[in-house]
Amino acid sequence: MTAKIKVKQVEPLHVLTVRKQLVNQNDVVRALSDLLPSVADVIAGPPMALKLGFPRDGKTDFDLAFPIGEPRTRDGFVTQMLPPLPMFSITHEGPLMEGPEGSNLADTWKHFVDFVRGGSILVGDDPQRFIY
Repeated sequence: MTAKIKVKQVEPLHVLTVRKQLVNQNDVVRALSDLLPSVADVIAGPPMALKLGFPRDGKTDFDLAFPIGEPRTRDGFVTQMLPPLPMFSITHEGPLMEGPEGSNLADTWKHFVDFVRGGSILVGDDPQRFIY
């Protein structure tokens, strides 16, 4: 397993967002792919998804966000500024599952949990921001 854990300070970021109720990560990727053509001419980085709350009736609210260089409007999207914040950046290199023991994505997550516990780091509640 190759897992890199860093603490980074993320700068404020302008984004175009839309909220969707989705079932899982496959739905997130599909929704981002469906939305991409309508913002492809203005995006300034990889899209991201912010998971909000807990599932209700099998679906969870996600804010899907596309970074943009400067504030602008786009039909069907809300323009927002993500605030600056410290965050953990975790890079996993290896199989998602079914690889040798210690090389899977779940092993990277366990490594992160051990890192947090070992450093007595207080981590806030979700949200988790996934970068695609």
